[in-house]
Amino acid sequence: MTALYRVTVPACTYEGDNTVLLLQTARYLLKFLQPQSGAATSRAAEYLVNASLAASLQGNALDPSDPQTLCRIHQLRTQRLLQFAGQKMQDKMASGGDRMEAWNHASPYLVRTAEAFCQTFVVTNFFDAVSAIDKSSAIYPVLHTLATFYAVTNITERTGDFVMAGALSNEQVLQMYEKWDQLMVTLRPNAIGLVDAFGWTDGMLEDSCLGRFDGRVYEALWDWARASPLNRTDVLDGHRQHLLPFLQENRSKL
Repeated sequence: MTALYRVTVPACTYEGDNTVLLLQTARYLLKFLQPQSGAATSRAAEYLVNASLAASLQGNALDPSDPQTLCRIHQLRTQRLLQFAGQKMQDKMASGGDRMEAWNHASPYLVRTAEAFCQTFVVTNFFDAVSAIDKSSAIYPVLHTLATFYAVTNITERTGDFVMAGALSNEQVLQMYEKWDQLMVTLRPNAIGLVDAFGWTDGMLEDSCLGRFDGRVYEALWDWARASPLNRTDVLDGHRQHLLPFLQENRSKL
């Protein structure tokens, strides 16, 4: 687990908790609000300039299991967030601010837009990858359920974004929560297998109680805590040897 920790944790904090990378992504996305900019439209971003995206969701019954519907809901959310962030910048410049001031003013919205874009990218490619699997294989329904669960989880965690974008009504949001409950029940029997599929080696888990074959995780954690040298005394020796004398000597200064 220590090796896994060293690999995973830094990735969450590169570039200031990824904020710089998200703002760089947002800078690219803003180009789609300016047709004359000549920004190359990739397949991953072409929906940002799709004027009929909202209309494609209106008047249709919501199917929380339909990949195309879930993708379009995410796309509309990203499109509207981008438009909102762009308008924030325009309003700031119209009130006398320069472009840098407008950028700083809109940064929280730009970060949110970039996050939405990344989630939409994952949802779309996840479903594309699952659709390429033989539907008669045993793994297909499991991965389809996982992809749907990921998409629906995004919606339940950022409900306000989707409602603000007009992608979902209040009633449809409740449908999404019901679907979320159902998917958790469906996914639970395969949860361990899906986690094992990440392929963490025994070498990476050898110094962790979490990798126990017998499942006695909490008993092992308790035994490890009792055996730890740090828990042999109520107060660490270093406290009496170093910290306590320092505090007593400098009490008046403190």
